[in-house]
Order: sequence, then structure tokens, then C-alpha cells
Amino acid sequence: MATKRIASMSSVVIASLTLLVAVLGAGACSSAAQPTPTSTRPLVPVTEEIAPALTQAAALAAQTVAKVTEAAVRSTAEAATRAAQPTATPAFAEFVVTSGALNVRSGPGTAYPQIGQIRRGETYRITGQNKTADWWQFSYDGKEGWVTGDLVSVTGPTQEVAVVEVSPPPTPKPQIAATPRPAITARVAADTLNVRSGPGTIYPKQAELRRGDRLTVLERDADEKWLRVRTPDGNEGWVSAEFTDLGSAVSDVPLAIVIPPTPKVVARPGMIAFKSSRGGIWIMNADGSNQQPLANTSIYYNALRQGGPEYCARNGLYCVKADWGDGCSNMDIYVEDREYSTGWHKIVSNSNVDWDPRIHPEGWWVVFVTNRNGNDELFLINRQAGEERRLTVNNWEWDKHPTWSPDGKLIAFFSNRVTGRRQIWILDPWLPFKENVNPHNISNNRYVDYEPVWLK
Repeated sequence: MATKRIASMSSVVIASLTLLVAVLGAGACSSAAQPTPTSTRPLVPVTEEIAPALTQAAALAAQTVAKVTEAAVRSTAEAATRAAQPTATPAFAEFVVTSGALNVRSGPGTAYPQIGQIRRGETYRITGQNKTADWWQFSYDGKEGWVTGDLVSVTGPTQEVAVVEVSPPPTPKPQIAATPRPAITARVAADTLNVRSGPGTIYPKQAELRRGDRLTVLERDADEKWLRVRTPDGNEGWVSAEFTDLGSAVSDVPLAIVIPPTPKVVARPGMIAFKSSRGGIWIMNADGSNQQPLANTSIYYNALRQGGPEYCARNGLYCVKADWGDGCSNMDIYVEDREYSTGWHKIVSNSNVDWDPRIHPEGWWVVFVTNRNGNDELFLINRQAGEERRLTVNNWEWDKHPTWSPDGKLIAFFSNRVTGRRQIWILDPWLPFKENVNPHNISNNRYVDYEPVWLK
């Protein structure tokens, strides 16, 4: 290659000299053909002008040839030196990952645990190999890791990589089948038991069970007061553990991991608000379902204010109140007819105590509490005709704080009948008297619930 370069540069020099000579020769011929100048300047011989130019061109050509020769010699020497030097070899073996992702293991084989993962294009220095040279050891996050040789490209002196002795992979522990937990069953120990959508009376009622119904117990809440069960018809829900025969075995029931979210209550007409030992004012549907705390307690107290819907008819023309009679030994029931401005007049008057009157939404009937039979009972009276009807009968128990439903068909009140603690009950005042000796308990829980107000 150097020889070709010299020949090429020599050709350039020769061509340059040839062109120079041709130019000078042409200038000489041109001078000879010109007519004799009229100038008085003495003529200079042609040779005096050409000789210095030729001398200068020859010197330039000689210098160029010398430089070309020197470059060619240097290039030839460098090429010879490079040809004499051997190709460089890496000082150590390394690998580059060729797969998208490569698992790093604690030993040379898939039986060893995975300790990490490396990615395509990453390069690592090899520190060891297994006996069969198909797994490579390298330093990974401060510890020794291994990768399969099938998914890496290796360069360098692999023959110098030491064979590493490693312990056999850990023996996998045999999987022991879990002993199935025997089913836990219980029976309903109350006459009736509500099934709810969650662990508490604030959750809606889903169904009602009867005494003796057999339940499969699935889970319990953290307080061990509620059980998630499967009922005889195959449905699932929550029941109060207190009303089952499970007893202390409730501790053996698995703890529920997921508890249904607490439902949010929206107070609306037709619901019943009441006080409870659970704290504050609570609210529920007319059938006793969806018992929840009521955040806006003003709804309850506004209904109870004098002149509110508990004391005045829907049209606002008829209102009732209880007031002490003569001598403050008895309390009587009064009605005001605002349509004819009659003022307050008695509709119930006797030597007993009559109180807690509530007027029917249409204004014709008044329900009240009286102790005329030795304990507190509910009576009904027509505000005009004075006709009275007894609504409840007890031995020693008492019924108090009646409230009309918005449509005037039912009356809710609280009583300590049957359970011995105050609960919310409902009766139908229009049925024959004999059917009202056993009203329906709608709160039906272990708490004390009292002073209901039916929202209008």
C-alpha cells in the first residue's frame, strides 16, 4: 500500500513539472513572436528570466519528492509494526446477558433459590463455573450468584475460570395437607333471630330465623358478639351470638378477615328515631331493620317540640297536650281546635294520671298513656265524641311514649314487656282489642331502646 502511495505522489510531481516546463516554453515562444518594442529599456536575454524559475521549480519538486518518500517509509514501518503485534485478548472472562430477563440463583441449577434478576445487555465479570461449564458464577449485590450459560454470551479466557464446588440445592419441604377444620354448628336459642348483612344491628335485616334452626358457623367478629353463619336454606349472613347455643365455643370460630362496610343511613319519613343505650339517637326502618346512629339529632328533637308533628295534626288545626288538673294530683288531656278558636278543653279527666298524648295525623283520634289500671297502658280516644278504647294489657309491665305512623295506621311505643328491658314495639289500633294483647317487638335486641318518634 505504501508503494502505491509513493507512485501516486510521484505521478503528481512529474505532472506538475511537465506543466511548468510547458508554461515556460509557451512564454518563450510568445516572446519571440512579438514585434520589436519601442521602449528604450534594454532587452534582457530570455535565459536570464527562465533560469531562476526552473531552478525554483526544481527545488520545490525535490522537496515534495523527499516528503512523499519520508511519509511512505513511515507508513510502511507502522504497518509492519502493527502486523507484528498480536491481537489483544481480555484479561478476564465476562458475560453479557442476551435474554430479556435472566434469573440469578444461589447455585448452578434451577433447583437453587432465585435471589434476583438481571437484564439484557448487562455485563458481569465471571468468577467461577460449575464442573460441566454450563453455569457461570459472578458477584451479585455483594453475594455470589449463578446464571445459566444458555442465555449469556461469554468472552475472555474461560479456560482460566476456576471450577467452584457448591453444596447441593436444599431439599424441598414436603407439603403437608392441612387437616380440614370440623364444621362448627349452633342452634337458634331465641324465639326469633334476625339475620343481618353485617355484624351489628346497624346492618339491614335479611331474614328471620326460628328457635331450633340449625346454623353452620363460618366466622366471628373481633368482639365475639356476632357470627357469620350459613342458614338452613343455604344463605349466609350475620346473627347475634347471644341468641345461639354456641356459648364459650365462639372463641374457636375463625376471626372474620373482611367485615362489610357500615351502611350510611338517610333519615326519611316512615322511619322511626329513638333513644338507645348504645348512645345518642338511633334510627331504623318500621320493621326494625337497618338500625343505625342518627347524626342529625335535630330531626328527632324537632319532631318532639310543642306544636310539632307529634302534638298537632297534619293540617295544624288540632293540637293536644297533657296538663295538671285541680290540686296537681292528676294530669288530664287537652285538645285545641284552632279552626274555630275554641281554646284548650279537656277530653280526658279523672283522678288518675294521663299523659303523653299524640294526635292522629288527620286530627280525629288521640292516643295517650294512663295509670288508671295500676300500671302504664295505652288508650285511644276520639277527640270529639269522647269514646275511649284500651289498646294494651299488662300485669306489671308498662307501655309508654306512643307515636303515630305517617299514614295513621300503626302506633309505635316502648315497653319492658316480655324481655324486661325497654324495646320498641308496634301495634295496630284498628284491630279488635283481643289481637292487641301481644304487639310486635321491632327493635328486638339486647340493648335498651326507648322514646320512639315516627318521622312524618
